[in-house]
Amino acid sequence: MAEQYKKVTHCIFDMDGLLLDTEKLYTEATQRILDKFGGPKYTFDVKLSLMGVVHMDMCRKLVDIYKLPISPDEYSKLQKEINSQLMIDAQLMPDTEKVYEEIIRQIAQSFDKPYPTEVRLKVMGTTEPRTAEIVVADLSLPITTDEFLHKFHELCRQMLSGCPLTKG
Repeated sequence: MAEQYKKVTHCIFDMDGLLLDTEKLYTEATQRILDKFGGPKYTFDVKLSLMGVVHMDMCRKLVDIYKLPISPDEYSKLQKEINSQLMIDAQLMPDTEKVYEEIIRQIAQSFDKPYPTEVRLKVMGTTEPRTAEIVVADLSLPITTDEFLHKFHELCRQMLSGCPLTKG
């Protein structure tokens, strides 16, 4: 007997580790905390044992495993502070950058504008609203940032839905 499914109208991406390369930044944040307390190297085995563990449980386990002289709450606060500094430099995962470049290039071309390297470099690592501000201003597009974002999201739906999944 066939089940009836509702039509999918939206998809929410977990950007962390899927679209943004953040794993190495989390590892660096953890190692910085361990270094601060003279702790040993954050090993892959420990990292593996913590994958999928909710945040506060992870904090408790790290404090326990490495015998840190702080509470799990203090560890959490430190990690969030360091993460907020490091995540500014989060890069797109390989291959997703090409898709986003093509989306912006198509929007620019729809107004007979090029998408030059200097603008591409400016938008790397920015938020969508900031990307829209930069592209609209630097390319002198005759649209608002909201209109740009609407076109951007429309093209994202079309182009990202056809991306092949990679093993991993």
